[in-house]
Amino acid sequence: MAGQRRSDTDGSNRDRKRSTRQQERQPYDLAEIDPVELMACLREVANKGGALRLGLTRDGGALAIGIYGDGNMDPYTEYLRPGEDAVAYFRGLAIYFDELPNKK
Repeated sequence: MAGQRRSDTDGSNRDRKRSTRQQERQPYDLAEIDPVELMACLREVANKGGALRLGLTRDGGALAIGIYGDGNMDPYTEYLRPGEDAVAYFRGLAIYFDELPNKK
C-alpha cells in the first residue's frame, strides 16, 4: 500500500529496524586521522571563528564531523567512512575555511 511502512504482525516496525542494525559495519579507525593535518585544519577553522566537533557515529562506522561557523545558518555534520581519505578531507576543509572572508 502506498505511504505505509512494512510492519510485522503487531503493527510495529521492529523487524526492519533490527535487521538494519544487525548488518556488520567496519568500525572507523581513529588512527586514520593524521594529528598534524587535524591541527592545521583546526587552526584555520578557529582563525575564522569556526569550530569542529569530532565523534563517532552510534554504530562506530564513521567519523562524524560537526562544522560550525562557516557562514551557514545552522551547524551541520559530515561523515568520513573507513577507507575515505581523512588527510585530504581535513586539508580541503582547512582550505575552504582559509578562503572564507574574515568575520568582523
